[in-house]
Amino acid sequence: MLGLGAAAWAAKGMAMRRPAPAGDLTHRPAVTAIPASHRRPPDDLTQIHGIGKVYAARLNQLGIDSFAELAEADPDSLAKALGLRSRTDVTDWIEQAKTLA
Repeated sequence: MLGLGAAAWAAKGMAMRRPAPAGDLTHRPAVTAIPASHRRPPDDLTQIHGIGKVYAARLNQLGIDSFAELAEADPDSLAKALGLRSRTDVTDWIEQAKTLA
């Protein structure tokens, strides 16, 4: 027979093993893969003054791999996502991207 402490521990352990609810997947949009023949190569973001290999890689991780995508980015959101205190550099990158897009 289990003591109260052991029973509480066992109940807690059982609760931790329950799978998370699947949620409602009926409202998710369908994702269609782009055929390889239609994909474009990524732009070299290091052509923008102030973006080196590290920032280019971080931008790629955020889903930005072209001048056009960077040109459309919100400077405040992008600065926050990159962990920058100021949006000054990001605003300059976006302006440069607009001319290169």
